Amino acid sequence: MTFPNFTSPTPFPPFSTLPLISSPPTSSTVKPTYLLGTIQENMTLTPKTPTFICRDRENEPFAITLKLRDGQTGEGASVSEAKTGTNGENNFFEHAQGRKAFTKGKCVVIKNGKRKGSQEPNEAEGKKGKKGFVEGGWEGGEGGVEGGVCVIPTSLEKLMDLTIRLATEGGIRRCQGCGKVEEKMTRCKGCEEVWYCGKDCQVKGWTEGGHKSECKVLKAVKEIFGSEELGDDGFGR
Repeated sequence: MTFPNFTSPTPFPPFSTLPLISSPPTSSTVKPTYLLGTIQENMTLTPKTPTFICRDRENEPFAITLKLRDGQTGEGASVSEAKTGTNGENNFFEHAQGRKAFTKGKCVVIKNGKRKGSQEPNEAEGKKGKKGFVEGGWEGGEGGVEGGVCVIPTSLEKLMDLTIRLATEGGIRRCQGCGKVEEKMTRCKGCEEVWYCGKDCQVKGWTEGGHKSECKVLKAVKEIFGSEELGDDGFGR
């Protein structure tokens, strides 16, 4: 997989540039966009609409609300249970890619998101205006679904740093343990994105090099964007 260029605002725009919910449907010929944001706080008030405050690529706060379908909330879940995930099975609050994944410091991803509830300021009437929010359905972590929301287990800032690092390497098969460039190397079986020249370097890269956590990030990115077409601006390498 070609790693997405998370530093590009074209496929990964800030919240303020998203179209309004009243905008015409996006043409099938237009490349999709993905709103990214680091989760800052869980503001859930009702189990049917989990809500989170995030910060986008411009470090601006925005709210994202998940619109859960029947059967995704768990029977009789209260507000406290919505935040702690103590009620129900096989629903958002128990699923591995549900509430347990939507935690502070991780990055939400929503495909072709649109702003809802926004209002322009009106000085004549003394109205300040409203930023609105973005709403999406929860599809069990399947980010390719239109309007589907999922999570990458790292912050947006670290995703952008990862893009720069991989772009600098230029796709060269470089050992992540010692830095050597050799013809025969072993690819990580988890993410299939990094290489090692031997077992010792693989252990070193996993424990000392930080690949234990990075591997999960690379796997999540591959699952979400592996089959997507982001255009020329969407790829880092």
